[in-house]
Amino acid sequence: MNDLSQLNYPPNEEVAASQWNKTNIINNGNFQADNWMTNNYTLNLTEDTHFKQFKVDQNNKIIINVGDTDKDLYIENLDILRGHIEIVGTGKLNIYVQNSVNITGSFNPNGDVNQVNFSYSGSAPVKFSADTKISGSFYAQEADLTFAAGASVKGNIYTGGDNVTFNGGFTSTGQHIIAPNANVKVEAGAHIKGAIVADTIIVDGGASVTFGESIVSPGNNGGSNNPGGSNNPNVPPSPPKKNIIEEIILEK
Repeated sequence: MNDLSQLNYPPNEEVAASQWNKTNIINNGNFQADNWMTNNYTLNLTEDTHFKQFKVDQNNKIIINVGDTDKDLYIENLDILRGHIEIVGTGKLNIYVQNSVNITGSFNPNGDVNQVNFSYSGSAPVKFSADTKISGSFYAQEADLTFAAGASVKGNIYTGGDNVTFNGGFTSTGQHIIAPNANVKVEAGAHIKGAIVADTIIVDGGASVTFGESIVSPGNNGGSNNPGGSNNPNVPPSPPKKNIIEEIILEK
């Protein structure tokens, strides 16, 4: 991730509803869409891009156009609050987050699960709320993960953290959860169809785990700097560009 952190910030950009109603959606490396003027804005990614903060709130919908090549988006702090992200284009989007992840809105909810990969290197725990809707895979280097009742993450989940919890109302189909250091709890009516690799697994309170093939394509690890994939372990999908699985196994 160090090489991505050296990317330049995009130039400032203003959106204007009229000559009297204007706001900066990109300002000094920050992306902020949280009012009526920024709703339905399209962010055209023509190259790998770096943001300090990427914030979408106030029920704004933002379209990210990746074009026909894979793109890497390096973000220091990601906040998708009461906001929605739609992905257009045929390329994949690899999102590398450094410090914090807060997604209580939707990200590519109706899109191809193979098109989006999140890679989070921070240590702060991540909680996916009932309003979280993600179609993509999520990789956490060391963070604990909690999935509340009603949360939806359609892709595979990888973490080197110590705890992963799925609460009642969480359901999945074709999801692989790779957490070799973690105590994984599936409780209070949560249902997982897929596979779990963990240190310990507890299934309680009417919850269930049944085997299912992953809906994510093997080798889903391309990026603009890695267009042909790599020789990462064949655990579907392999991590985007950076071999997090190897780090998880070796670090602890």
